Amino acid sequence: MTVRTYPALLRTPGVAVLLASSLAARTPNTMIMIAMSFWARDLTGTFAWSGVLIGTYTAGVVVAGPRLGRLVDRYGPPRVLLPCGVVWSAGFVVLAVLPASVWWVGLGVSLVTGAALPPVSAAVRAVWPRLVRGDQLRTAYTLEATAQELMFAVGPMLAAVLVTFAGSRFGMAGCGVVGLAGVVWCASRPALRAGGTGAEPSQRREGILRHPGRFSLIAGMALLVAAFSAVQLGIVAFAEASGDRLLSGVLELVWSLASLAGGLVAGAVGARRGVSPWRRVAIMSVGVAGCVVAPGPWWLGVALIAAGAMIAPTMAAAYECMGELAPPGASAEAFAWLSVAAMAGSGVGATLGGQVVTWYGPSGGFALGVVLCVVAVAALLPAGRTGTPAALAGRPALAPE
Repeated sequence: MTVRTYPALLRTPGVAVLLASSLAARTPNTMIMIAMSFWARDLTGTFAWSGVLIGTYTAGVVVAGPRLGRLVDRYGPPRVLLPCGVVWSAGFVVLAVLPASVWWVGLGVSLVTGAALPPVSAAVRAVWPRLVRGDQLRTAYTLEATAQELMFAVGPMLAAVLVTFAGSRFGMAGCGVVGLAGVVWCASRPALRAGGTGAEPSQRREGILRHPGRFSLIAGMALLVAAFSAVQLGIVAFAEASGDRLLSGVLELVWSLASLAGGLVAGAVGARRGVSPWRRVAIMSVGVAGCVVAPGPWWLGVALIAAGAMIAPTMAAAYECMGELAPPGASAEAFAWLSVAAMAGSGVGATLGGQVVTWYGPSGGFALGVVLCVVAVAALLPAGRTGTPAALAGRPALAPE
């Protein structure tokens, strides 16, 4: 494959719009941290409750995510995404207008809001194998994983602008407005209008977690994202120790741009044989190890480039593996488990990383990232590698939009 792979993929009917709409629908997830944190600060006078609020939101996502994915498999994406999108967006609006005197009600609202998070990621990843075939399928997974970096650039900035110039309540309302518009746009795509199986789960699938390969991917995803959180906290601690908090933003940008570049290159070059997620995590761990011994910001930047360049390619390989291992009629649920694992891993990694950097400083956070990467490699071994492009070519494709 060459760089011409991307234009060829995006010219496939329905692909570009589906990718853009799914990113728009997921952007509020990258706005929540800033919007909720400042909302909690303004209503309670302290940031202490922001973590609890975000924690209840995350708990709702973790509990409901796989179940919503199962409903997508059974009834089709629109019948699940649209109702969830309405409740999800309404939850943000309720938080936006909630009186400060009853701020504690926001804990229950955030739990319900998280539980209603539309399973856009799962629905879109489940449909890629039916929309594109052969080499283009691998490129689609890679392009999606790479394009996610744009969400992490646009979402927090949008939330910061709303909070700064309009207030935290408008930041919360903005999450709801952007989310509902994105979900409606995404759910209306013809590629997602294909109906579900309509069968009872027991009639059409084996347990998602009972398969060693799928369980390996889910556990590995949780550990990998936990490593990301540890590295991010290491970056924050490094900037604080350096006396320049702005440095954290610069290093985070370097980390993200490296992932973006790595994903674009991986998708353009491709692989003649299958890809192994564990191999890519192993390479990433070397870069993270470089962060531990980096003597200054320039060397840390170099190490972050080496590690970050493998993020998007690794995520794409995990998506492709799950797409191949998902049982018939349960693809959305399988991908929902990956999303839930990532969110759970992020929370655990942040909790552990916060304690480690408090006691051992920036190097401790990076060292924790290395340990988690190594454990993720071990967890991902049973998943093996993806099939060859020739094997993927036999999959049926949906009718174009």
